[in-house]
Amino acid sequence: MDQEELALRAGTSKNTISRLERGKGINSDTLLMILNQLEILDPFIETIEKEYELVNRNPVRKRSRVEKELPNDF
Repeated sequence: MDQEELALRAGTSKNTISRLERGKGINSDTLLMILNQLEILDPFIETIEKEYELVNRNPVRKRSRVEKELPNDF
């Protein structure tokens, strides 16, 4: 599939596809539409969920600082 066809299927412009390929920023909704058209959205979401779970289970990542109340000097 070329840039033009992908853009048409994802409902975006060829310029947006080109920006993505060059590592430039694009709208997150557009990125998700492109991933969906490339049939990699589900594996992408699964990977994010697995990584999120790993981070949450890591005891080093848990908040260890005691929050202290700050005075309201205003």
